[in-house]
Amino acid sequence: MIELVKLSQNNKVVTNIFAPYDLLLEVSDYNRIARLLASPHLVNTVNYGSRDDHKSYLKWITSLNEPEKKIAKQDEIFRIGIEKTFEEAKKHNLFSIVRTEESTIEGTLKLLEEHFGL
Repeated sequence: MIELVKLSQNNKVVTNIFAPYDLLLEVSDYNRIARLLASPHLVNTVNYGSRDDHKSYLKWITSLNEPEKKIAKQDEIFRIGIEKTFEEAKKHNLFSIVRTEESTIEGTLKLLEEHFGL
């Protein structure tokens, strides 16, 4: 985080970072923060494990005894995490884009450009 703050003093910096909202607001301004959230029904073990960088996770969880139970438990953990993330975003009133099945990269970039004034 310190390196990003230093870098931003003389440059425009765009980064994908997971950090507490309070910290983000401490080091940056509202109009410089955008939260990219996933629609809760899209966040589940199978979707997560279908990403190229997470295929080993899905392979591992399906290799366990009673994988259906493990997947159901992980889906519940994802649900709880997503609910908490949405609550925190709403509490801090941050600009947020919620990814849905209809979302496109181009559409998301357009919303980000508008928010950041680019």
